[in-house]
Amino acid sequence: MTQKQQKYFDWLLIIVINFMWGTQVPVIKLIGGRIGPVAITFLPMMFSTLIFLPILLHENRKRGTGFHWRWGDAKHFIIAGIFGLFTLQFTCTLGAQRTLAANAGIITLTIPVGTRSLQSFSGVRGESSPKWRWE
Repeated sequence: MTQKQQKYFDWLLIIVINFMWGTQVPVIKLIGGRIGPVAITFLPMMFSTLIFLPILLHENRKRGTGFHWRWGDAKHFIIAGIFGLFTLQFTCTLGAQRTLAANAGIITLTIPVGTRSLQSFSGVRGESSPKWRWE
């Protein structure tokens, strides 16, 4: 893939991610009466995984690295997923079901702030995490 093609591909990924993020509140309002908040929370996570896992595998093949799954790494992702992202998404889903769509958009915008706050309070620093901490 040339540099120009990579640039367009990156923009496509950003558009897809923003579309998924932006349609979340209307979809929650639309299907909230039919299925429960736990199912609504898991559906975007499953769709995101199904959409972006082939991209991850393609990038690994392109770099010549295999997909190495280790339990030590997986348990950290599972713990972070259950106690971090799932909890935040679940509470946002409950809030979106019980308020106006305009307020639900603001509630959804708190997910990145909440994620960063949980990371800060846990003391875990990732590669792209700044050296300072929120206190």
